[in-house]
Amino acid sequence: MASNLRRAGWPHWPRLTRSFSGKCRCAMSKRKEHIRHSRAITRGPRWRALRMQALERDGWACVQCGTHKRLECDHVHPVRTHPELAYTLSNLQILCGACHTRKTRIEVGHKPLTPKRQQWRDLLRDMQRNPSSIGEKTC
Repeated sequence: MASNLRRAGWPHWPRLTRSFSGKCRCAMSKRKEHIRHSRAITRGPRWRALRMQALERDGWACVQCGTHKRLECDHVHPVRTHPELAYTLSNLQILCGACHTRKTRIEVGHKPLTPKRQQWRDLLRDMQRNPSSIGEKTC
């Protein structure tokens, strides 16, 4: 069975996709079923101008965690279900990559992270942001 598997393209190259016969389980099957309807919307000068308005409105920071890194413009109501709100400023919010991924995972149908796993991720993120605090001893 392993001989008829093909590898996915970058950046998912370590994960195996479905074989040509469709017998292999895919680690990203829910994501593949989720079609990105906003792709046609997020191209062009109209979108760029609207994105800049949203960034300025939200203060160039993630509305959930407040970080200024890896900012993405997200539709509050997905374009898939609300195409009429695609170019509405009130339907846009600025999220960092991590918060946007968390929101998209839930929209796609994945379960939210358990509180223990989320706490672990938050700890790792804090350690990456403040590397000087690693290994400090408190007395």
